[in-house]
Amino acid sequence: MLITLLNFTAETGQLEQAEDFFIHQREYAPIAIAHFESREEAEAWLNGAVEPPSPARILIGDEYHQLGYTREDKTRGMCRDYAIEPVTESMTVRGIPSPVLSFATRTEAEAWLMKHPADPYDFVATAGAYWFAVHHRRLNRHLGRGTGEATHRHWL
Repeated sequence: MLITLLNFTAETGQLEQAEDFFIHQREYAPIAIAHFESREEAEAWLNGAVEPPSPARILIGDEYHQLGYTREDKTRGMCRDYAIEPVTESMTVRGIPSPVLSFATRTEAEAWLMKHPADPYDFVATAGAYWFAVHHRRLNRHLGRGTGEATHRHWL
């Protein structure tokens, strides 16, 4: 199975990406294969796929979800996946690291991040609220998750 997987990776021209993933996987945001604005949009995609990838992570808004599909009975499903929370918790255990970029609105922060992606994580402030900015290279997105005493928020 592993040899077949390596052959597939080589034959589809993805060796550099595979090597990059294995060498730098801890430096990147958890991988997601697609982004959807709403759960309804994600469910329509999942139910419309002949054979959806499984397991796989997707983003719905700013949150990770795990997909599952069973070939035998065609069962499909998704549930919330807390893939980024351990990262935010470990980075904020002693408070928010400095320096923090500051913006008036989330729209301004997102515009700046599209030109200067977090590498892979950064903290920004918008209107006095702190956000954990995560650059998701594959989807060219930023997930935002606010950080505070009781909650953690991030951008991907």
